[in-house]
Amino acid sequence: METRVIRLVKTLAAGAIMVIAVVMVLSLGRRMFESELLALALDRPSSVSIDEVDMWGRRYDGDDIPTGAILHASLNRRMIRLLWPAIQDAVPQLTGYGRVGKDFVSRHAEGSGMTGTEAIGRYGLDEGLITQTAIRFQDAAEGAQDREVTKNVLYAGPEGISEVPAESLGRFGDVLWRPSYDGDVIGLDRWRRAFFRIDFEGRRVDWGPPVQDDSFQPIQIGRIARNDFALNVWWETPSEAHASATQKTGGANETPSGALAVRHHDSPVRLQWETEGVALVLDRSGTIWRLDRAALAVVGKAGEMPFIKPHDLLAYDVRVAVGEGASYQGVVVADVARTGCGIGLFAYDDDGRLLEGEGDAMSPSSRPGGYALLIGKYIVENLYPPVLAAGSFAAGHHCDAIRSLHGVFLVPNSVFGWRGRTFVERSSLKARFFALLVLAPPVGLGAVLGWLVARDAKQRGLASRSRKAWFVTTMMLGLAGYVMWRLVRPGEVMVTCSECGRLRRTELAVCQHCGASWQASAPLAWRVVEG
Repeated sequence: METRVIRLVKTLAAGAIMVIAVVMVLSLGRRMFESELLALALDRPSSVSIDEVDMWGRRYDGDDIPTGAILHASLNRRMIRLLWPAIQDAVPQLTGYGRVGKDFVSRHAEGSGMTGTEAIGRYGLDEGLITQTAIRFQDAAEGAQDREVTKNVLYAGPEGISEVPAESLGRFGDVLWRPSYDGDVIGLDRWRRAFFRIDFEGRRVDWGPPVQDDSFQPIQIGRIARNDFALNVWWETPSEAHASATQKTGGANETPSGALAVRHHDSPVRLQWETEGVALVLDRSGTIWRLDRAALAVVGKAGEMPFIKPHDLLAYDVRVAVGEGASYQGVVVADVARTGCGIGLFAYDDDGRLLEGEGDAMSPSSRPGGYALLIGKYIVENLYPPVLAAGSFAAGHHCDAIRSLHGVFLVPNSVFGWRGRTFVERSSLKARFFALLVLAPPVGLGAVLGWLVARDAKQRGLASRSRKAWFVTTMMLGLAGYVMWRLVRPGEVMVTCSECGRLRRTELAVCQHCGASWQASAPLAWRVVEG
């Protein structure tokens, strides 16, 4: 005979197994539909251009056509396709926001032949100190066997730089940092709320004034990019565009975007990741600020990601427009939506004003078979347990776009996460009400399955309290709860309890109604029975 404790343990174990099994099967189906939708959306080239951007207002040297540059951004469709199923392997190396402990490596070569040298600079964070490891390889002279290798390590703290990790250097706290093109390290100590610059060559550490705005929450400094290998960003002068069009019209092969990116070297304006005198700082809100590298203070707004915050983007790339004399001219922002099916391009001037923006949304519903895939994905998502659907709705606004791709139990990239983000971002009661309606199908399905389970439980003799518990459990777990009931429900054979007179289950040691055991109790008084 089973006791109530054993029965409860078996039911909970079966429930956990069924929830995991059902969710894993549904997750596999959802990812299959997502992959097919992405492949369908990327079946055509996706690019966006901004024509006649007069960001600099001058003629280009050697150009007969006035006005500004033509900006281009396109999705690297091959990299997106390779990235999607294997993005888990790419996350640690390619999606960081300049986190604590991230290493940066730079190389520099000098000389040629047997007398050349190669220098490698590695930067890291070690127990509150930012380190620079300089390794120099000197090619062996004629007749020598091995190259000469020298290694030098410098430790930088808030109070200075030394060749040993002395206590007098102090220690950085929660620090955001990145080395720049000239070898200096620019960063922000969140504990001190101040920017700093480390000059390893001059052996000095400079600090800027404290940041007074408590809402300022930077997540990236210096090189502003995320998964930028999925984006191609470049610009060309009107004459270059005319030459490209002529080349294509003449039947020549299409020029790769990488070639266009380096073809404007003789023009007065270039797109770079960094520039002298200005460092970019990305805030959690999506605002991009200009940091004066000399004063180590924020001097103004450089631009922004206008519609979507950084954690909602699958990829983005920010380029600095640099004019003659390394002068700062503005920034260009390109981004990819979390689904990988939309790209945006925005140009800002040197005061952070939006000059122009363009976008290209690749709707799979406009392609043959797109609606069928969307409907299939919607059906699979609505079979998720209602409690997990509600969790995805609540977590949709907070989950990172990269981590959302790996969601199994919580699926922020589902229709529930999408409407959850709408609920948070919209202040209209009407918009929030319609956002909440997305939970109606899974909750309704859970209620129907719960009613079926409660009716079957009544026919099998379960007590009223047990029936209510099963109804609530099935309503929360949906299909997983119904399958769990089918596995653990009692058998049909029942007998009359000698104590309370109601039907009791034969597999339990005590009556589920009155708690009486199988051994009949002694009668309280004389009874008259037949023969």
